[in-house]
Amino acid sequence: MDSEDVVFSTSWGGLIVMVSSISMFEFSVMGAVVHGKGVLDEYMGRKVLLLFSYPVRREVLFWVKIAVSGGFTAAITVAANLVAVLTVGLVSDIGLVMPEFFGIFEIIQGILYSLFVAVGVEAISLISLWFGFLRQSLTAGIIAALILAILITQVFAMNLVWNMGMLLLIAIVVVFGAGSFCSLERKIRNMEVV
Repeated sequence: MDSEDVVFSTSWGGLIVMVSSISMFEFSVMGAVVHGKGVLDEYMGRKVLLLFSYPVRREVLFWVKIAVSGGFTAAITVAANLVAVLTVGLVSDIGLVMPEFFGIFEIIQGILYSLFVAVGVEAISLISLWFGFLRQSLTAGIIAALILAILITQVFAMNLVWNMGMLLLIAIVVVFGAGSFCSLERKIRNMEVV
């Protein structure tokens, strides 16, 4: 066994990263679907006529849609990841599976990873929404989320020993997510009803 495999299978850090990687993959796809149904569907087809007839600026409506769908996705991501990490810790403490007990440090680590995962999920969802808007297809957005989630969770899971790599990865994804948000906002502001 490699030393990395030993760290992964016998330490809480490795186990929390594994659980968080699975959560990131699952909720990235869910976030793409929620953003796609809540935002992308509204700006495609005949619904756009009704949407532009509201007495509210287009950008404000877009911000609210992103905030609601993103807030929902982030809250569910944090809650589910925390429940998964705490369940693994409780079962391990009862069954004495791990050599160390699940303590306060591991709980804090689980909370931090849950927050990082939520931020990463939201950024991946925004990037996939941009792809879906570009192709005018919800399916394209979901496929983009699958591809991004696979790549990012693999890199996330490989960084078991070096936590700064995970922070760097999340920062890069957030920058691309913010760029996608700004691009979408500009496209919606300049959109014409056909």
